[in-house]
Amino acid sequence: MERLCFAGGSSGFSWVASTSRTIIGALILLGSCTLAVPAALAKPSPYLNGDRNLIDVYAAVEGAKLGVLLPGGPEKFITLKESSASVLKTPTGAAGGETECVDSSGGDEGPAAGCTIELAVLPHKNGELRDTIIHETFHVFQAVMSQTLANFHSGLDKDWLIEGSATWVESDLVKHDALAQEEWRVYLSTPGIPLFSRTGTKSSPGALNGYSAVGFFGHMASSNKSPWARFPQMFKAKGSAAAYAAAGVDTPFLDNEASVFFRDPKLGPEWDQAGPNVPSAHEVGFRPNQLSLGSRRIAPLVVKPYADGAYDLTITGLPMSHPVLELKVLRGNVRIRSTSGGSVNEVDPQDLRLCANLTICSCPGQPNRYLKFQRGDLAITGGPTGAEVRLVAREPCEQLLRPVSCTAVLPDFVQFIQGVAGKPAAIESHRADGTVASACAFLEKGTETPVGEGQTVFNGLVAPVVSVLRSSSIAGAVKYFELMSVPVAHFHLTRLRIGDEAVLRTEAMASTTGIEEFSSSAIVRVNNIVASYAIYGTPGNNEADLENSIARLIQVAGRL
Repeated sequence: MERLCFAGGSSGFSWVASTSRTIIGALILLGSCTLAVPAALAKPSPYLNGDRNLIDVYAAVEGAKLGVLLPGGPEKFITLKESSASVLKTPTGAAGGETECVDSSGGDEGPAAGCTIELAVLPHKNGELRDTIIHETFHVFQAVMSQTLANFHSGLDKDWLIEGSATWVESDLVKHDALAQEEWRVYLSTPGIPLFSRTGTKSSPGALNGYSAVGFFGHMASSNKSPWARFPQMFKAKGSAAAYAAAGVDTPFLDNEASVFFRDPKLGPEWDQAGPNVPSAHEVGFRPNQLSLGSRRIAPLVVKPYADGAYDLTITGLPMSHPVLELKVLRGNVRIRSTSGGSVNEVDPQDLRLCANLTICSCPGQPNRYLKFQRGDLAITGGPTGAEVRLVAREPCEQLLRPVSCTAVLPDFVQFIQGVAGKPAAIESHRADGTVASACAFLEKGTETPVGEGQTVFNGLVAPVVSVLRSSSIAGAVKYFELMSVPVAHFHLTRLRIGDEAVLRTEAMASTTGIEEFSSSAIVRVNNIVASYAIYGTPGNNEADLENSIARLIQVAGRL
């Protein structure tokens, strides 16, 4: 398989056959294509008129679907060149067709002013002429939609966009396309390859070529995001990340991206990929990664950005002392379902507790909060951020911590206002299930400095509110922690491994007098306890900066 190639001062792109076609083409090339035909004896190509008509027809079809016009029309903008060679020699291998575009000065920087499609003899004889012309004609539209040729062929990581989209267009317009089917097979058997790594360049050995990105555009189509409608903005975008964003990827798209690799049509489109030229699961032959847990020590599952993970998860081997599997999603999009021994079917769970045998996991005097699960499919979509899923084997009966008062969180602070409108500034509430909430307001730590007769200025720290939640379960505390751990405008958010998990937000700014001020807020979970607080420092006080805030957070976690 070959990829987009660039020759001389113009941009060129070649369409090459599948593995078997490449071998045949190479043999023909070695046997006959090296023989030059003297110019005086050269005959006009018998394919010229038919090829010209096909190019004009598909330029009209593609242009109508895109809503894009070629300047001056396809007859003027696209030049057809018929080669006498069975296949074309390109820098990246033998090809059945190649397209080169130039700007008004004959270079490859400005807006495309014209393109030349060169066709070899082989596509006319092996039944793939229509496929090749559709593919090469779409390269012409790509160059125009990119606005400049410099943007069009900038960055090797755009091969997924250039060749993947052209392959999808070919697949969409040709009912039975052997090459598109082959590239679908490659895509559906390699979920772990990041989208932008599908380049097949010498600088990235082992990476797959851009044609195999056909699956991304196919998933767009099956997710009701028409690639035709989004192509103009995708090619106009600068770089791969911007083009990906222009595809309109959203949560539903990401929720299903990894799960379709399991190819189970009985469960609907969320668990199967459909569309033109998509081969059957049997033809693809993909098998998810086997993940059979039999130890307390389990490495987190990490999926690279723009890649997918598909796992066949079995938890029946967990030790009797730790038969509960905690599945916690730190980032990414996740689907999980039982295939045997349970009825789990969850989308984007933040935290799940699974048990293969609920009898073993039951606890006297405690409600059973576990879902039965023995074996199932776990789909993880990396998306732009990548994904991480933490798997922890736990004891069945939770050892819960006792309630902690808000006054114990910042013991070096004092309450400078005892109440407001007859209501106390420190309150505690209890629920029947054992949940206890404690909150304190108007705390400070510092000194009053006289600045004049009867006047003082406070120097130090102020904590407007401190709260502690004692949840009746660890799972409840995890959910509460996630709800609290949202980004706040202007604050830098840092996730830390303090306690069981912690989030710290910090901000530094200059006061009206130009002196630096620091503020921070923190949330930390220890078992079933979640504490949160905010601290603001007066100008010149650095006790709320990042370093001191981390030190204070460690102390707070130790008090819970």
